[in-house]
Amino acid sequence: FGGFDGNKSLNDLWLLDVKRKVWSHITPTSPLWPQPRSDHTVCTMVCEDGEIKVLLLGGQGDGGKVLSDCWMLDVLTGRGEKLTLDGEAIGRVGHSAGCVMLSDGTIAISAFGGFTTTSFSSVVSNPVFYQWNPRHAAVLRS
Repeated sequence: FGGFDGNKSLNDLWLLDVKRKVWSHITPTSPLWPQPRSDHTVCTMVCEDGEIKVLLLGGQGDGGKVLSDCWMLDVLTGRGEKLTLDGEAIGRVGHSAGCVMLSDGTIAISAFGGFTTTSFSSVVSNPVFYQWNPRHAAVLRS
């Protein structure tokens, strides 16, 4: 997802079929879609029902704005959902993150490191942990 092409931030999504060694562009099918960004984190999950979800966290938007939003993107349908997380989302650039789906359907997200400003002067060293459960959280749907 996204990145920087040398001139501007992007918000396109691509999927690599590792067996066929072919990239496929995922076309958004919903009006809700993350804004262009770079220096963000993306985690991929295969859900119990076989759906492939991409979790996107933070990054740097156009104009150097540090982003703190979190999105769930459905690779098979091209739909985007902006998530409301349990816990305050801290804007981060250049961080690492991981995610896992728990047995009750909750998605646990951890983020570590990175910077809170795009001048890279404010290092974040404390890990943060978020949770999102589709049965208990407000999700902005298109």
